[in-house]
Parts: sequence; structure tokens; C-alpha cells
Amino acid sequence: MTVSVRLRNFFLVAAAGLAISGGAWGLFQLMQPRTAPVPLPPRPAVQLQTVEIVEFDEGRKLWELLARNVVYDRDHQLAELEDLEVRFWERGRVVSVARSPRAVLETEVRNIRMKDGVRVTSTQSTTSVEAREVEWQAGSQQLHATGDVVFRRGGSTMEGPELWADRSLMRARVGSPVRARVVVDLGAR
Repeated sequence: MTVSVRLRNFFLVAAAGLAISGGAWGLFQLMQPRTAPVPLPPRPAVQLQTVEIVEFDEGRKLWELLARNVVYDRDHQLAELEDLEVRFWERGRVVSVARSPRAVLETEVRNIRMKDGVRVTSTQSTTSVEAREVEWQAGSQQLHATGDVVFRRGGSTMEGPELWADRSLMRARVGSPVRARVVVDLGAR
């Protein structure tokens, strides 16, 4: 079938016109101001009462946390805890107990930051730590105490700005400057 030159030119011009108008429309759309995407509203916090959380590593219990009130912020993965007790475990037994009026649990990394007057007591010896803030650092498996730290073992006392200790409080290091009162039992003479 033969198409006349005039008809063929008409179709070519029409196709070119559609392509140009389509390109112009696309350019027009790109030039229009765009509204910013609306962020999702924050999810409401979850509030719980009388909560027990247990952390395990390869079947071994590392710690168990008991709190009277918990407010969990899912967006930031933080749990605010009130009136809590944390029991630290080692080789199947409780080696120390921490008590604090308030704390924050970072649920992603499992750090526990206890604050507003914390006391950690060893269950194996007469050792204790008192401080304004004590953080359980899950990565290093250590306690880090800051703010008016008082470390007691037997009758001896050390005071300093910070302390690092293992969960049983058997190995501890107090940051300087340190003020110490050491009691040495020499036995009966």
C-alpha cells in the first residue's frame, strides 16, 4: 500500500508535536514546587508496670532487671525505668545486686544507665559501690560509676570521681584523684 507523501509528512509532524508537548509537560511538572513528605507521627510510648527483663548470652543468664514502672519509646529504642533492681549473674549465680530509683535501658545495645543515687552490692564479699550514676556497659561487660563514687571493701573506703568494675565487684579501679581510708587487719599480737 502506498501512502502519499503529504499524509506521511502529516503523521511525522503530528508525532513530533506530541513528543514536544509531552516533553514540555514533563518539564512543567519538574518545575512545580513540591511539598515535603509528611513524616510519620511518633508512635505512642508503651507503659508497663511491674516488669522483669532477663538478658542471656549463649544460654547463660547475664542479668535480670526488675522495675516497678517502665515507659518504652519504640522510636528511640529506650526504656525509662523506675524503682529498679538489677541482679548480675556469673557462672549460674547472682554475684551483685544494683538498686536505683531511675534508669534508662538502651534496648538495641543493652546498656543500663542507673541514676539518681545508685548502690551496687556484691553477694560474694563485703564490697559495695555508691554513686550518682552507674552504667552497665554490655559491650565491655563492666560497670562504670560516676559522680561522688564511694567504693567499700571490708573496712576500707575509697572515694573518687569514677570507677570501673566487673559485675561481681571483685576487680575494680577508681579514677583519680582518690581519697582512701584503708583498714588492715594484722590479727592478734
